[in-house]
Amino acid sequence: MVSSSTPLLVFSLLFLGVSWHASQALEPFACNVKDEGTRNLPFCQVKLPIQDRVRDLIGRLTLSEKFGLLVNNAAAVSRLGINRYEWWSEALHGVSNVGPGTKFGEGFPGATSFPQVITTAASFNATLWEAIGRVMSDEARAMYNGGMARVTYWSPNVNIFRDPRWGRGQETPGEDPLVVGTYASRYVRGLQENQGDRLKVAACCLDLDCGPFLEMHTEFAVKRGLLSEADINVALLNTLTIQMRLGMFDGEPSAQPYRSLGPKDVCNPAHQGLAIEAARQGIVLLNNHGPTLALSTRRHRTIAIIGPNSNVSFTMIGNYAGRQQELVSKVAIGSSGPTILVLTSGGPIYVSFAMNDPKISAILWAGYPGQAGEAAIADVLFGTTNPGKLPMAWYPQDYITNLPMTEMAMRSSRSKGYPGRTYRFYKGKVVYPFGHGLSYAVFVHTIASAPGMVSVPLDGHRRNYRNTTILGKAISVTHRRCNRLSLGIEVDVKNVGSKDGTDTLLVYSKPPAVHVCMLPQRHNKE
Repeated sequence: MVSSSTPLLVFSLLFLGVSWHASQALEPFACNVKDEGTRNLPFCQVKLPIQDRVRDLIGRLTLSEKFGLLVNNAAAVSRLGINRYEWWSEALHGVSNVGPGTKFGEGFPGATSFPQVITTAASFNATLWEAIGRVMSDEARAMYNGGMARVTYWSPNVNIFRDPRWGRGQETPGEDPLVVGTYASRYVRGLQENQGDRLKVAACCLDLDCGPFLEMHTEFAVKRGLLSEADINVALLNTLTIQMRLGMFDGEPSAQPYRSLGPKDVCNPAHQGLAIEAARQGIVLLNNHGPTLALSTRRHRTIAIIGPNSNVSFTMIGNYAGRQQELVSKVAIGSSGPTILVLTSGGPIYVSFAMNDPKISAILWAGYPGQAGEAAIADVLFGTTNPGKLPMAWYPQDYITNLPMTEMAMRSSRSKGYPGRTYRFYKGKVVYPFGHGLSYAVFVHTIASAPGMVSVPLDGHRRNYRNTTILGKAISVTHRRCNRLSLGIEVDVKNVGSKDGTDTLLVYSKPPAVHVCMLPQRHNKE
């Protein structure tokens, strides 16, 4: 029996327990010191420049051997002491066993599962993104040392989330190019942890599939004269350089950097703590009538958790399921207390029915918050942490009516009835705008200083003012130097509320001449 003061929630719980064991030793990938036939070859000499070592190795390969190295399941070159290698591993939000290059077991029953990327992006915290990359780097190397993983990962996914119907949008940092670019650079920086020209782990943008199709048709193209062996060498120069930078041609693994990483470095308490912190920062408070949230630990001592995801482990990590509108409405009707809707989804979903239901007093978007999702949701519901902001706009249901999946134009077209894509070009109504997110704190923003005029230097070699067009308050020039152009603005941010919190300040640029149709109507700036 549910009391009149019992809030009702619809969301998922995840309990992930693991134990660790000793890992097995890793055999050398190449340049084994016990192999007298190869250990003295130039490509095995660590003191030589990597580019010289790579060229020496390419010069020793036959054309057939080169074909075998172009694919993700690269073949062994036994006569040169090189083992086979599987390039395909994934680490979008934790070292994963999705690709054939990584497996769990034998001391590594699992790895830290962070929130899906779309949820982590909602934190708008570049420092957090880099820290997550460093954790994955440690765990990937630890599993590599134990013979359970590789050190090349098809991550991150840097596609722009242009369509709310795209099921894999959850793998991306959202719809804003600046956010996506910043996320990618900081995540890769953490994942690779460059030490000079050496890499701890190598990142490669998802998706890349270099299966047998490539090997077969590359050989065919060479025979037809469509490609030359020199073209093949250029491709191999890139991949072999990566393997050299990873230390895979340096002989005995136990003598290499990061050799001490092992099971103790996978899903340890520090990594688990970062997982819950990432989830806390990525959950977004969409609606809060009353306000109903934050809940009180004194007044709300009993909570009813209702719904198909009320105790489903894998939904927190990532899912591609549909909505449960009918259930939510019935729960709200039957409840005598406040109903709080907690959404787990990989992107925007239809929620207008809930927004217009007076029985649903708050809506929380948790995305897919990872292994610590249930604790993070509780922290946000009870106000012990401040929620984030949406990395993509939520559009009304009729938005997709004139939006063919095959039409990827960004700009809107009145003549075609085409609405445009992403907040930068779409001019219609939205359910929730990009960057929306309610806070338990109350922040006041005041511009402390901003320039009244900005100078845009023209290219000194082409100062032809006939290429300058005046459009209202805007001046369009064909030759401009904007690479190092910056605009300094100082903003005072003050919390005038009763609760502590953090705030991400989003700054946009907007063209003064609305009829300059080629420009975005609004653009997030660094």
